[in-house]
Amino acid sequence: MYSNLHILLRRQIKTSFKDVNSVPKNLEHFFYKINEAYENYDKELEASERILKNTSEELIQANKALDKNIANQKKEIVEKTKKIIRLTHNLNYAEQLVGVGNFTWNKSTNVITISENLSAIIGIKSSALKTDQFFKYFEKSVEIKDYIIQQQILSDNLFLEEVRLKNSEKIYTLQGKTVKHKYSKNKKFIYVIKDVTDDLLKEKELKSALASLENYKKALDSAAIVSTTNKSGIITHINDRFCKISGYSKEELLGKNHSILNSGFHKKSFFVSLWRTIAAGKTWTGVIKNKAKDGSNYWVASTIIPQFINEKIESYISIRFEITDKINVYQKVRDQKQFYEGILNNIPVDIAIFNKNHKYLFLNPIAVKNPEIRKFLIGKNDFDYCNKFNKDVSIAEKRREIFSNAVEKKIATEFIDELKNKDGTYEYHLRRFSPVFDKKNKLIYVIGFGLNITEKRKQEIALENSLIEKNALLGEVHHRVKNNLALVVGLVEMQISKTQLDVQKIQLTEVRNRIYAISMIHEKLYKADDFAKIEIGSYIRELANYLSRFFKISSTISVSFEMETVYMSNKSAVPIALIINEVITNSYKYAFKKNQEGQINISLKSQNGFIEIIVKDNGTGIPPEVNIQQTTSLGFKLINIFTKQLKAVNEINSLNGLTFKLIIPNEK
Repeated sequence: MYSNLHILLRRQIKTSFKDVNSVPKNLEHFFYKINEAYENYDKELEASERILKNTSEELIQANKALDKNIANQKKEIVEKTKKIIRLTHNLNYAEQLVGVGNFTWNKSTNVITISENLSAIIGIKSSALKTDQFFKYFEKSVEIKDYIIQQQILSDNLFLEEVRLKNSEKIYTLQGKTVKHKYSKNKKFIYVIKDVTDDLLKEKELKSALASLENYKKALDSAAIVSTTNKSGIITHINDRFCKISGYSKEELLGKNHSILNSGFHKKSFFVSLWRTIAAGKTWTGVIKNKAKDGSNYWVASTIIPQFINEKIESYISIRFEITDKINVYQKVRDQKQFYEGILNNIPVDIAIFNKNHKYLFLNPIAVKNPEIRKFLIGKNDFDYCNKFNKDVSIAEKRREIFSNAVEKKIATEFIDELKNKDGTYEYHLRRFSPVFDKKNKLIYVIGFGLNITEKRKQEIALENSLIEKNALLGEVHHRVKNNLALVVGLVEMQISKTQLDVQKIQLTEVRNRIYAISMIHEKLYKADDFAKIEIGSYIRELANYLSRFFKISSTISVSFEMETVYMSNKSAVPIALIINEVITNSYKYAFKKNQEGQINISLKSQNGFIEIIVKDNGTGIPPEVNIQQTTSLGFKLINIFTKQLKAVNEINSLNGLTFKLIIPNEK
C-alpha cells in the first residue's frame, strides 16, 4: 500500500523511518489523510506551475511558501509519530495493568497482528502470524475461528464469553469490532482478549455468598421476627413472622412506630435507655414484653443493630425471637425457687447443698446465721472456713471423710458434730449427707441436713449416765441376791448335816439344789453386760455340770450337749432353770442303777417361733404303773406349774429311757 503514497510522503517517511514498511499499522489512517493532503497539494502545485509560467516571481514566492509548508508538515508528522509511539507504549502498559491483549485481523492479507501483552499471554514472540498459526494456540481452535468468521459476516461486533488457551487453566473473554476506512475497501477486525479467571472465581464466590445469604435470610425469617425502622423509629420493613406473632398485617405495621406493640409492662426509662444506646451507634440486646393485636402479651429476646451509611446512622435492624414459653417456664421456676427458698430459709433445720467437690452451693440462715459468713462460704469448703477464721480443721477433716464415703457408697450417711463453744460448753448437731444422682447415675449435688440436738443429746447423756448407775445398782442387786441365796444354801446344808432322817435330808437336798439353780441365774446376770436377758444354753450347760459334780457320778454318767445360742429374759430364765434342774436331778436319782453307765443328752434349738429344750437319758425310764399326771411327786408338780407359767407345753416319753421335751413360745 505504501507504493501508492505520494512521492513526497514516501520521501518524508524514509527520512523518519529506516524502512517504509516499518511504519506502525495503526498510523496508516493518518498516512492516508496525509496522502490526500499531498494529492490536493499536487493539484494546487500544478495550478501554480501554470501560473508560474506566466509569472516567475509568483512561482518563486509559491515555491518558498511550499517549502515552508512542507517543512511545517514534516515537523507535524514527526511530532504526531512520536505521539503515536507514546500512545502505543501507554496502550501496552494499560493492557498489562488490566490483563488484556489485542490483535488485528486483516482479511485481505489473512495476517493477524498481535499486541505485546497478548504475545506475553499466549507465550509467543512473533507480533504477526497467519490465521491458522494464530488460532492453533486456542482450545477448540477450529470452532472459535469459524464462529469469528461467521460473526464477521453477520455483525460488526463479536463477544465470546469463555475462551481457553491450550495448556492453561485461565479463562478469557474475546470481544471484537469491525473497522473500515473510508478510503479502503478492506475490512479490519480488532479483538481484545481479557483474562477473567479471577473475575469468574469472584463471581462464583459472590453467587455462592449470595445463595448462602439467601439461605440465611430464609432461615432467619423462618425462626426470627425481623423488622427495619428508619432513624426516627418508623417501621419500613417487616417479615411474615412479625405479622404472624403480632397479629397485625404488613399494611397495619408499615409506616407505624414500634409503640403500637407497647404492652405497658416496661417503664419509660427502659425505652429511654434503649434509644440512648442505639442512637450512640451501639447494639442493644434485651428482653421486651409486647402486646399483640388481640390484646395478648408475648415476650421477645430482641437485638437492635444500627445501620450506617457514610458513618451516619440511617436505619435500625431488629431481630427478635419469641421466648414466651421460656419466660413462662422461667417465671414458674422463679416462683418455685422462691417457694422452696422460703421453705429452706425458714425451716428450723440447717440445710446446705454441696457440689461434687464438697463446696457449698447454698446455705440457709439456720445453718449460718451471719450473712457475711454465709456469702463467704458459697463456692468454698469447710477448710476455707477454718483457714479464714482460724478454726480447728479436725471437724472439716471428719466431714470430708464422711462426705466422700457417702458419695462413694451412694447412700445417705448420718453423723454427730460435737462443737465446743467459747464458754467451754458443747453443742451437738445431728447431720446427714444425702447424695443426689441423675438418671445416668451421675452425681448432681449433695444435700446436707443438720439438726441441733444439744438438749436431746444432754438428756441422752444424762440418761446414759443414769442407766450406767442403775445397771451398776442392778448388778449389785443380782450379786447380793446371789450371795443371799448362797447364804440360804449354806443354812440348808447346815440343816441337812443336823438332820437324822434320810427322808428329810433328801427333801432338804432338793430344796438346796433348787435354790442353787436360782442363785446361778443371778450370778450370770450380774456378770452379764445386759441384765434384761441371759444366754440360756450356757446356763443349762453349767447347771448340768454342777448337778453331775453334786451327785458324784460323772465318771459313769456322761452328759452331751447340742446347744444353739438362745437368749431369754431373766423373767423366763428362773422357771426354765427350775424345770431343767428337776428333770436332770430325776435322771441322776432314778434313771440308772448303782455304778451303771449311762448317757444324758441335752439339746436346745430355736425354730419356727418356738424354743425347744430336750433332756433325754437312756436309763430305765418311768415304771408303767406310775401315772405322771396323777403323781404326788413335788418335782413333777413344779414342772407342770412352771410350764404353765411359761405358757409352754411339755412332753414326757418313757420309751427307751426318759425323754422330756419343753416347747416355749419365742419371746420375740
